[in-house]
Amino acid sequence: SDLISSDSSVMRDSSTALRRFLSRLATVQWCSRVFSAGFRHTCGVTASGDGYCWGDNTYGQVGDGTSGAGDFADLPTLVAGGLSFASISAGGDHTCGITTGGAAYCWGDNTVGQLGNGGVGGASAVPTPVAGAPAFTRISASTGTRAVLPPPALPLAYKQFGRGHTCALTSAGAVWCWGDDTDLQLGRGQFTGGSGLSGVAQQVSNGEKPGSAVFTSISVGSRSSCAVAKDGNAYCWGSNVHGGLGNALQAAFRGQPQKVANPR
Repeated sequence: SDLISSDSSVMRDSSTALRRFLSRLATVQWCSRVFSAGFRHTCGVTASGDGYCWGDNTYGQVGDGTSGAGDFADLPTLVAGGLSFASISAGGDHTCGITTGGAAYCWGDNTVGQLGNGGVGGASAVPTPVAGAPAFTRISASTGTRAVLPPPALPLAYKQFGRGHTCALTSAGAVWCWGDDTDLQLGRGQFTGGSGLSGVAQQVSNGEKPGSAVFTSISVGSRSSCAVAKDGNAYCWGSNVHGGLGNALQAAFRGQPQKVANPR
């Protein structure tokens, strides 16, 4: 039995080495506009719509069905599920993508609900659909991460880095967000208590944006979110502690889109 076990191990190692060798020989055509670098991992989409990720895979953010402390992929690795992606976004400890049909999927860490699967906690090493969401055209995963955070005994420092949220844009120009909302970065209004975490996608309120205006692009940071409207005006919401909302430090936090001020 020891011999059989040894032979099986050798065969697995040989198979892995062969796959890596063949992957180096293969010519992959990447989509230049569908490439995203996260905190410690990177993802891209090929011309045929295949999603690939590489780098840190502690929480399954590579999306190939594996995960674990110290786990990483040093070569582009195919995202599981056979999905055809139109866009992809690598965040801190999670990744999200939109299929060619407009469906949103996320994978990796879900400690604060950043996968949008309806729950908070755990992780997924394979793409999981964002629950109850409309069709999207663009998506942005925040770079908030647990990797550089101190022990839970230091909650203020823990919060400083952000913990992960995601926002996406519909074809109608509406923005939906989910995940960490402790800095009001989900755009749902003022914080009213509770954990400040949401695994449910919800549309961002208008705030200072006219109701008739529609968004055309979206980008999220670790503790804030911003979008540009069709009329060229930019709006941000979330943490403004360091002036990141661009509205002359009107308040430390804003739970609704605030118009970015004109340059000095």
